[in-house]
Amino acid sequence: MVIGALLFAVLLLGLSGTGQAALNAQEIYARTNPSVVTVVHNAGSGSGFAVGRKGYIATNYHVIEGQRARAIKVRLASGKKLKVKKIIVADKEHDLALLQVNSPPNSLLPLSLWVDDIPVGSEVAVIGTPLGFSSTITTGVVSAIRGECLVGKGYKKTVSTCYQTSAAINKGNSGGPLLNSKGIVIGINTFIVRKDGAEGLGFSVHASHLADLMRSKGIPAPIRSGSGRDVQLPDSNQAQSTIETKTLPKGSYKSVSDEIDRELKQAALEKERVKKNSERKDHAGERHRQLRNPRALFKAVMQGDMETVESELRMGVDVNGKYNGMTPLMVAAINNQPQMIRTLSSQGASPLIVDGMRQTALIHASKLGKVESVRALLKSHAMLDQLDKDGRSALMHSAIFGSKEVVEELIHAGADYSLTDFSGNTAEELASIHSHSGISVYLFKVKYQAEKEADRNKH
Repeated sequence: MVIGALLFAVLLLGLSGTGQAALNAQEIYARTNPSVVTVVHNAGSGSGFAVGRKGYIATNYHVIEGQRARAIKVRLASGKKLKVKKIIVADKEHDLALLQVNSPPNSLLPLSLWVDDIPVGSEVAVIGTPLGFSSTITTGVVSAIRGECLVGKGYKKTVSTCYQTSAAINKGNSGGPLLNSKGIVIGINTFIVRKDGAEGLGFSVHASHLADLMRSKGIPAPIRSGSGRDVQLPDSNQAQSTIETKTLPKGSYKSVSDEIDRELKQAALEKERVKKNSERKDHAGERHRQLRNPRALFKAVMQGDMETVESELRMGVDVNGKYNGMTPLMVAAINNQPQMIRTLSSQGASPLIVDGMRQTALIHASKLGKVESVRALLKSHAMLDQLDKDGRSALMHSAIFGSKEVVEELIHAGADYSLTDFSGNTAEELASIHSHSGISVYLFKVKYQAEKEADRNKH
């Protein structure tokens, strides 16, 4: 048992047993979309999602049927592609498969599995790549829970438990997550019924089958249970890797909550013991408190004081904590401090966190023309096309503020120039509106070359 992980769980729960509040669709999307992937090979594509540690990706069997690991690629929400190291298991009976990718980035946070049934009528969300449109969310409800499923290309009837949902599922959603109102995976989307003009008839294999499959291969299954205490997942803005995942025990799923309760009580006792030891050993109490004050970390980042920053982090200051709505990573990005960005990132600073305007560190750096910061953030796996409250990406902001060097850097990294903001403008159009003709012409050429290449490939 990892005591630090359990202490974190105690802090999240507050030992109240009340569980995590329901999220709206926007919050579910922001929290889980970075964990949803597109599974691609020469014969087609589907969806998938990160589960557990060490780069495990869950998807449908029929998505990768007949393919070898080396022929499969996994594309992240950021656009980055990863090679599949191996196919861990392919379960045709339940239409499930588990892949493992090479060198998974820290931004690929694993989702957890809800192994109990949720009530019919509960709100759910689907995220995936329908018809090639990646990072698409649809919502609906659990329409029914079925004791048998139709799975695979031939719609073979099995004894798998399935959720029937009204959330829109289309070709390409296969293998992606069906999420409850807490952003936890309750099912793996597998098929839809279109017969006789049917609509809203989507089906997802129950997440408990995936948990069983992982357990059968000795892989820790990150599970959550509705019985007893609900262990709250940390926000995607937090370092989820610090939480110990639990292997699904043999026997009843309901025993999970009892086991968690026991461990939480032990963790609380251990926390108290550590606190007392710390009080005895800490002769410089005032200095200790100052070092843990987040303002000291922000001041050190602003001043470029690397020695103090490293000292603060060793003392346990939250690297993703906010001060005046900003994170240390945002401050480093604004101040164009690439080495500071690398240091913070190596200690778990997340480039996915947003401020009150839903702007990330990458957006801040891009709109200020801080090209060194942009390069450092891209190496830290910042999400290229994450949008702010106006629906604008880093590329759009760099086009608005006239930083051609940043625009070129983002395009080279794979930024999507075809995206439009909530007013319907692309980055090229925004550059033109703000009289940055050089950027507008450059983006037009990029689009033209891409279209020309696409036409060439067709022929």
